Amino acid sequence: MKFKRLLSLGLALSLSLSLAACGGGDDKDPVEGGDATGPKIFVDWNDQAHEMEDFMYLHSEGAVDGRVLGNVWEGLLTQDANANIIPQIATEWSHNEDASEWYFTLRDDVKWVGHDKEIKADLTSEDFLTGIEWTLNYWKNDAKHLQMLTATVIGAQEYFDYTKEELDQEAGYKTLGTDEKFLNTVGIEAPDPTHLTFKLIQPTPYFDSVIMGVCGFPLSQGLVDELGVEGVKGMDNTTMWVNGPYIIDEYINNNSKVFVKNPHYWNPDVVSFDEVQVKMVPDTETDDTMFMTGEIDRCTLSESNLRMIYDDPNHPFHDNLVEVRDSPFAYQIHLNYNKWKADGTPDEDWNKAVNNENFRLAIRYGVNLEAYWARFNFINPESNALETFTAAEVAKFSDGKDYADRVKEILNVPAEGRYDAAKGAEYVKLAKEELTAAGVNFPIELRYYIKAGDAVAQDNATVLQQAFEECFGKDMINFVIDTYVASFAKEIQVSHLHSINTSGWGADYRDPENFLTQIITGTDSAYYAARMDYENEALPEAKAQWDEFTSMVIEANKITGDLDARYEAQAQAEAFALEHALIVPLRCPFTAWAMTRENCFTHPRNSYKYVNYELKDEPYTTAEYEQLWADFNAGK
Repeated sequence: MKFKRLLSLGLALSLSLSLAACGGGDDKDPVEGGDATGPKIFVDWNDQAHEMEDFMYLHSEGAVDGRVLGNVWEGLLTQDANANIIPQIATEWSHNEDASEWYFTLRDDVKWVGHDKEIKADLTSEDFLTGIEWTLNYWKNDAKHLQMLTATVIGAQEYFDYTKEELDQEAGYKTLGTDEKFLNTVGIEAPDPTHLTFKLIQPTPYFDSVIMGVCGFPLSQGLVDELGVEGVKGMDNTTMWVNGPYIIDEYINNNSKVFVKNPHYWNPDVVSFDEVQVKMVPDTETDDTMFMTGEIDRCTLSESNLRMIYDDPNHPFHDNLVEVRDSPFAYQIHLNYNKWKADGTPDEDWNKAVNNENFRLAIRYGVNLEAYWARFNFINPESNALETFTAAEVAKFSDGKDYADRVKEILNVPAEGRYDAAKGAEYVKLAKEELTAAGVNFPIELRYYIKAGDAVAQDNATVLQQAFEECFGKDMINFVIDTYVASFAKEIQVSHLHSINTSGWGADYRDPENFLTQIITGTDSAYYAARMDYENEALPEAKAQWDEFTSMVIEANKITGDLDARYEAQAQAEAFALEHALIVPLRCPFTAWAMTRENCFTHPRNSYKYVNYELKDEPYTTAEYEQLWADFNAGK
């Protein structure tokens, strides 16, 4: 059997319908519909390290929640398998001549439905006022999903500041999307039940991709009245109201989820299954075994199982190895600029190290990631290579050049990649001299956390550990692999205990701004800066560089009339951050090896919204999937 590299340079980016870094969306125009064929029960899987943490979709920014909640909630627009924006709750949308005002016409047959499958209310334009007010309310939503609105909609930042600075919690909980204060401040209007208007700070030709995200999702005031603000914040599958294709019929934490078809969904023809079961597994090898025993319908192969099957022509699943479209996310090594020890005191040795530019440059150039990439795709490890912070295919210049390629040009990245052992060794030498003079004690402890009991995560971490130790030497770095029980965010992240973390971001909308503004200083809405990297609390040397990068991003984002000029300025800013190794690119998994009964080309890449899925009775063969790739790349 001959395996080919199937990654096409023409693959369209599947923009994440982010619950921040998360995917979802329909694959064909839902107005058109089309009956799904094949089995009516789909059995999927997820690993326990990625169990959901939040049922309130407006509050969650994690893919762990998005892959679940994207099946039960939806907003104005969605996208197809080629990342074309298509109707959802909005049937039509348009804008004025300079794209500074946008107009949406809504369906009149969308229902809010409870866990008991009974209709709770009709969905109207007022629900979008309620949802956006909630998102912009400091007391209700903790600045989650804030940036997309404050960067585009008139008065969004002012309203957030008002709730944060002038209201206490009690007053903040009482505000409504129909209040004069909200409507007079924020550029949003709902003149009747089926129309919405957004007034923007500046011309924004990509605003439809912005409002497609969770920042523009509706929320029923009736649900808020029924549960109260705290009740909505803490709601679960039994208390929530949904408007999407499925209802979460059963949820057992770290064990399973069962979705059933929403009987009142406005477009039942695209709902592929009567029931979807999601089994939670302890690690990403268990799913391989479960697929081979017929317990689940698809699996993503771990390195060990892929090697075993690939190397054995007589293995019963040898001819069922297929390369599928994988995540559009770009993953980075995130550095914690204000690490604490377990007792809550600053880890001064790590903090001095990470704020030293030569130390960070040693990571950028001296840590060889090829063995780490092989953990995810040993057949084509280079398909994971990443040199930028922003993923490919988020934006293109007028001449067709990808924005990410322009960033690489500015950085002068060699064709073989940035890794350079000699350059890395020189930066290690310089960093050690400077850190010794600064009184740093060696070896510096580098603490990296994984989910307890996840054997595959342990192996991945061990490979990363070896790469760091080969670069720095054990006398300079003590790479400690530690564990958390259930939630990295709640157990580790908020306590600043990590030195580094490997995390990915997917585009919420079609502009590099969406990536870059997650790592700028001075704002509550920057996901990484405010909640993982803590760069606002960096020591002066690194903080000055972060602030310079932030100024470059802010100035670049002001450019609206000339998109080429905008992208060039954004690329210069991104290149600055990478040149100083303020953040280090890790991998971008455009493809993955799998075994599956599901056709991944009928819906957006990495989509877990179970609509327009095609499922076979038997696993696909390698040859069959190669034909699917060929048809997809040919536009069939």
